[in-house]
Amino acid sequence: MRWLWIVIGVGVIAMFGDFTYRTFLRPIDPPTAGMRAMASHFHREGIAGRLYPVRHGYRHSRVVAAAAFEVEDFPLPVSLTEYATDAEAERRAARRPDLPDGLQPIRNGRLVMNFWAWGDEGNGMAGKLARAFTSYRRP
Repeated sequence: MRWLWIVIGVGVIAMFGDFTYRTFLRPIDPPTAGMRAMASHFHREGIAGRLYPVRHGYRHSRVVAAAAFEVEDFPLPVSLTEYATDAEAERRAARRPDLPDGLQPIRNGRLVMNFWAWGDEGNGMAGKLARAFTSYRRP
């Protein structure tokens, strides 16, 4: 019985250590080439802004990197996440019933764009970003 408690304790410590590392200690992943290309495409489409990295707590087998694109003179950034597989990207871009049509996640290859915390007042900018995001074709 004593060995069982030791094994359980070691397992809990390992899980806590993994969570702590992924949440607080792991370096922030830089934006990928696909994210930088998408930001350049936004600029070519007339949407000025900047791309910056965002910390994520996922394993690299699921998420390669996360970033946000801050539109110039607009209060809310848009989230760009590059997933490791097409299946994971498709799963993350699934329709969400709690969001209006104009703010649904959008997928372009392994990149998924989300409008986190956007309200109905952002629908005009969301539509412009969505059109630019879906019109991008990787070389």
